[in-house]
Parts: sequence; structure tokens; C-alpha cells
Amino acid sequence: MRKASFLAAALLGAAFVPHPLQAADLLPAAPSLDTPLLDETPLGVGWYLRGDVGVGSTHLGRASLRNAPTFTPYESRKIDSAFSLGAGAGYQFNSWFRADVTAEHRFDARMRGYNRNPGLAAGLIESRAEFSATTVLANAYLDLGTWYRMTPYVGAGLGFSAKSLRSAEMRSGATSLGILQGSHTRTDFAWALMAGVGVEMGHNTVLDLNYRYLHLGAAGTKPGSGVVSADLGRIASHEFRAGLRWHFGH
Repeated sequence: MRKASFLAAALLGAAFVPHPLQAADLLPAAPSLDTPLLDETPLGVGWYLRGDVGVGSTHLGRASLRNAPTFTPYESRKIDSAFSLGAGAGYQFNSWFRADVTAEHRFDARMRGYNRNPGLAAGLIESRAEFSATTVLANAYLDLGTWYRMTPYVGAGLGFSAKSLRSAEMRSGATSLGILQGSHTRTDFAWALMAGVGVEMGHNTVLDLNYRYLHLGAAGTKPGSGVVSADLGRIASHEFRAGLRWHFGH
């Protein structure tokens, strides 16, 4: 009888000894009822849209005429200031780095160049044309910290620009000397450097004020054998721009 009681007590004690591995340990833990089933991060956070308007003072580094050996080099050359409109989309990776892609159009501005041809007319001869450009850039920016809702930044962009010269002609005073070879669009590599400040306006909106140096490449009227055409090079613009950025999910 004692042996039977001792054996029963031993078996009962063994049942309450914790085992190193239970079958329940092989199953994943049940989810907590306090944990949300869906990610609470707002949809689209980090993305933004932008729109910009600008005015640029254009520098023309080089100008010449093809197939016009009797004309002297240009004594002066310039492209008038012009307005531009642009739009783009970007992503704010963190508090100091963002990037976007922008497309913009620079509206018609008058190009003028002055040289001489003693065999045709006395005095200066004016070459004129309407210059415009459409530019697409991929841009990257470093935000330099925020003070009183203002965030200064620096940036750079790479892309391409399609420049057009239209309505090109040569004049001596009020007398037209003929139309230069037809309108032509030329596409080249473009790059930009910029610096500015973003001002938080509320409602996920940032006012963007900036200066940009934009190198556009070259332009010209349609080249051809035996015809006079204009060739412009090292076209660059010093621009002041204002725009708005609309950030999603803030």
C-alpha cells in the first residue's frame, strides 16, 4: 500500500514539473489586440508636387553666321529677359535630402546680334530671332535645417533643353535684308545650380524662393549648304524663381 501511494505521488509531481519544450512553443504568439492591423503611416507621405514661375536674364557666350564670309564678327549680342513656367514632382527622403523632376517652358525672348558687311550696307546690320526653350531636369537638394519655419537649401540639376529660334531675319535699319535659314530646334545637355529658401505656409504648403544658374547649351537656325544661318553657343540664364510645393501626408 505504501509503495502504491509513493508511486502515485511521484507520477503526480512529475506532471507539474515544467518541460523544456511544449507543443505550444512551436506555434507563433497570438497577435495583441492593441496592435493595429493596418499601417498608420499616411498614404503618400514624402511625395510632393511643385509649380514655379521665374524670370531670367540670359547670357549669350557666342554668336556667329555660317556661310557668310563677308560679314564681320558680331560686335554685340544679347537675348532679352523672359518668363518661364514649370511644374514637377518629388520625394522628401528625410529632413535634409529631397529630389524631384521638373519640366518648364521659357517663353519667347528677342535675340539680337550686330555686325557689319561693307558690301551690302553701311553701318550695323542687325540679326534678330525669337528664342524659346523647354527644359527637363532631375534635381537633388540638401536642406540645411529649419529656423522660424524657414529652410535654406542648395541644389543641382541635370537634364536636357530643347531650344528654338524662329522668325530669324537680318535688317539694316528699317530695311529687311532677308530671312535667315528656317526655324530650327536643337536639343542639348543642360545643367543647373541653385540656392534658395523654403517657407512653411501651413496646410502642407511650402513657398519656395530661389536663385538658379541654368546652362542651356547651344541654339541656331536651320543649317544648310550655301545658305546663311545663325549659330548661338554657351547660352546661360541667371534666374529668380518663386513657387509652391504641396506635400502629401504630413
